[in-house]
Amino acid sequence: MRRKEILSIPFLAISLVLIFILSGCGPEPAPTGGTPEGTINLAWDSNTEPDLAGYKVHYGTALGVYEKSIDVGMATQSNGTTYYTLTGLTKGQTYYIAVTAYDTSGNESDYSNEVNGPAKSFGFPSFISLCT
Repeated sequence: MRRKEILSIPFLAISLVLIFILSGCGPEPAPTGGTPEGTINLAWDSNTEPDLAGYKVHYGTALGVYEKSIDVGMATQSNGTTYYTLTGLTKGQTYYIAVTAYDTSGNESDYSNEVNGPAKSFGFPSFISLCT
């Protein structure tokens, strides 16, 4: 991993790789009322800086345009990997996603590499790995 200096605060760069995991066989189940909510599961290598305060997930429906940002804090971490599930997405819509890390002083890293993938219904998740 490369180190980045952001306002004299070192951050590990977050690199992205797009991976899809197919769950089950056949078509997705029919909706049972309303528009089914889409989700995308994310995973990335955890930042190991001692002053890490959390992460932000930035996403939108156009290349390089992040209409929304979610402060996910420290999210769920296990064995050096951080996990987060984006919810409330439009099923079938392609989303472009990048992650930043921020420290206890509020300094924020550059965007990670961008990945994209469609939101899937629960049980048929898109899994986007930001791990290197």
